[in-house]
Amino acid sequence: MDRYREAGLNAVAINILDEKRDQVAPWMQSRGYRIPALVGADLASLGPVYGITGAPETMLLDASNRVYYHHVGYHTGEEDQIEAEVRLMLGLPPFEEPAG
Repeated sequence: MDRYREAGLNAVAINILDEKRDQVAPWMQSRGYRIPALVGADLASLGPVYGITGAPETMLLDASNRVYYHHVGYHTGEEDQIEAEVRLMLGLPPFEEPAG
């Protein structure tokens, strides 16, 4: 998501499962994510504010910290849909036009 930093995207990974602490950094590194990660966040604190019910969940917050996009669960390949949502949130077309 570094490619959208200049367009105004800020990101942080939050993992509520403290027992996954040792797995988070290698997983993020294997995907080239270079964002801060908070591991072991308190679900009791975050849940009521953002409607978090478990893990994994993906949320995009707009500049006013309102939930713009919320997705529960994860399946391989969903990254393209999440990137399209990031692009829409930033006022960009959902998919990049092919070069040429």
